[in-house]
Amino acid sequence: MKHENEIALISGITGYMATWVAKKLLEEGYRVRGTYRSEKRLPYIKKILPGVELVQTDLNSDAGWDDAFKDVTAFFHVASPQAVATEHDRTGTAMKGVDNVFAAAFRASSLRKIVLTSSEAAVAYGKQNKTMYGRLQI
Repeated sequence: MKHENEIALISGITGYMATWVAKKLLEEGYRVRGTYRSEKRLPYIKKILPGVELVQTDLNSDAGWDDAFKDVTAFFHVASPQAVATEHDRTGTAMKGVDNVFAAAFRASSLRKIVLTSSEAAVAYGKQNKTMYGRLQI
């Protein structure tokens, strides 16, 4: 396999998009390590992604991120805050999370690739004049 000795780290492994990224990386031969904040969805994640290494972290904290990046060659930042009180909370938390995570990423000497995804909020919010095209609202 092409990437058999490489570890890919995925933030927010319990999220929908992150599980698909993990599946693809596993198919390509990566060892996959995923970060999670809450243990609530871990039984499901362990069932659908057997063999994925799991590390508890939080976007709002520096704790755990250096351990999560140990020996990682590729990082996929998929985690993004959801269910926050205001849009200001979502944006501020997301920005602080990127700061925390990328500070740890830049300390990881093994890291060669970073992929940053965007929150669904980037397309769901922000445009005041919305027009309907079929069922797609833009």
